[in-house]
Amino acid sequence: MSLGTDRHLRELYAPAAGDAWKQTDLTTSAGASSALPGTVLSSWIDQKYQHLVYLSANQHIHELYFPLAGGHWKQNDLTSTASGPAATLGSALTSWVDHNYQHVVYITSDGHAHELYYPLAGGRWKQNDLTASAGAPPALSGSG
Repeated sequence: MSLGTDRHLRELYAPAAGDAWKQTDLTTSAGASSALPGTVLSSWIDQKYQHLVYLSANQHIHELYFPLAGGHWKQNDLTSTASGPAATLGSALTSWVDHNYQHVVYITSDGHAHELYYPLAGGRWKQNDLTASAGAPPALSGSG
């Protein structure tokens, strides 16, 4: 994946047939918001989809996802869907999937680490303030 000067996310790939490298503008394909300049990208694959997350200009976490069985890229504003707070500018961003949930973690302006999570068995995206839950101090400014 790469972020173009137009703030669109692009997938770079070489077809299995051995053709030359190609690119797809995922932002346009999915009808998604442009990325915040300098955003961190994170991705994962679960049993049904490949996922890519990034920060948009309004500091929301956006997900682009593609069905492994074929289809088209789609998008989701995870911050809005989970009723989570906006990320701080320059926030770190990480993601992973385990046996039960998909997880995305980022830092908010108060220095708290927030988790957005989705049950693989179905349901909806939710959010959790990990810093408050753990009774931990806020992250040092600039460390996120």
